[in-house]
Amino acid sequence: MSKDDGTARPTPDRTWSFRTLRVISVQPLSGSLTQAQDVADRLAHVRWTLTTDGTLTADDADLPPLRTTAVHGDTRLLSGERSRTTDVSVTTVWMDARLVRPPTGHTMRLDLIRTATGVTHAVVACRAFDSTVTTAARLALQLAAR
Repeated sequence: MSKDDGTARPTPDRTWSFRTLRVISVQPLSGSLTQAQDVADRLAHVRWTLTTDGTLTADDADLPPLRTTAVHGDTRLLSGERSRTTDVSVTTVWMDARLVRPPTGHTMRLDLIRTATGVTHAVVACRAFDSTVTTAARLALQLAAR
């Protein structure tokens, strides 16, 4: 980032680094507002890196890497998926996003839809139990160069 005007610029290796400046909006699509707000609270402190191959990654291990699917002017469309398996559960997170750089270049906007599905299998007192939980939220973040 330039020290004189705050404009986002790439590092010498052509990567861009950002941090979430603020969460602009949170809208639950499936699940509760509390679940959506929990996601927003985590995203409020994330550091992001956009690499030369168009991959946007976050320092939060629960977020999948987002790969660029299209670029239209100052707008980049991204998509990603990550699954995590344990002995008793499988959780998959999908994200679709739009990264927009306004003409001023001082901040960027990241609009995203995050969907997560968790499937748990347990055996208690010789009885098997399965549960599935799905949550989805639409979020808008303001990112600043770091």
